[in-house]
Amino acid sequence: MQKKRILCTSAALLAAISLIMPNQGYAKAKKPVLSKTKMTAYIGKTKTLKVKKNGTKKIVKTKWTLSGKKVAKLSKKKKTSVTIKGLKKGSATVKAKVWYQKKGAKKKKKVTLKCKVSVTKYVSPEAKKKANVLNDDEVSAAC
Repeated sequence: MQKKRILCTSAALLAAISLIMPNQGYAKAKKPVLSKTKMTAYIGKTKTLKVKKNGTKKIVKTKWTLSGKKVAKLSKKKKTSVTIKGLKKGSATVKAKVWYQKKGAKKKKKVTLKCKVSVTKYVSPEAKKKANVLNDDEVSAAC
């Protein structure tokens, strides 16, 4: 009888504690993210890459870097965006070191975000259509 009472009391106590204490560690941590993780840029054309807050309080600072400086160029570097211009065919990686604050926190945190950029030659839709028509004619001529 004594053991049953202790067991029931401890079970009730654990249930009460679980109701009072919030679930900690189960929610995914909110961090800033890039608008894209992979992108295609064209030679001579520009594209914009942005940092999204994703539930954080604010973006404090961003440092943009690029691997493959012969392939692409970064310009208009801002706290939440950068412009990428394709220079020649190839691939490069854009990295953003982002310092941010979580909601309700005073300390800054840092995260490194990456985007893989592949640079190719721009082919207009008309040129693609023309190339497909030529390929169809070559196939019918071969038959």
